[in-house]
Amino acid sequence: MGIDLTLMPLEADLETVRFSHTLLEMDRDYDLWEKIRNLERLPLHEPETVYTYLGDGKEDGEHGYGKNSTGEDCYGHPWHTATAGDLSRAGHGIVPQLSDRNRAVLVYLKQLDPDTKVILHWH
Repeated sequence: MGIDLTLMPLEADLETVRFSHTLLEMDRDYDLWEKIRNLERLPLHEPETVYTYLGDGKEDGEHGYGKNSTGEDCYGHPWHTATAGDLSRAGHGIVPQLSDRNRAVLVYLKQLDPDTKVILHWH
């Protein structure tokens, strides 16, 4: 687990293609991180390739849209997913202390199908 978190809801999670065009950057909040860390986390199924704005297509080490073939965070740990439903409930009990951005992210997740897989990108 890293110190910052970006969530990537999967718009497609099929055998032949997986992509997320949405990056939800969260404000640092260790109370919320603890709740998220305790959720059931599922590894990505094979293949681990995801098309996203965190793709590995640029030569200078910067990310750009494209294929992320590693499925790993910057620490070399494999990406895991949690469901949008579980993540949207992670803030229960601490909502008043959450930043505006984190509250907005949780509301966004609540509007998705609760079974939507969301990649947890720790960095």
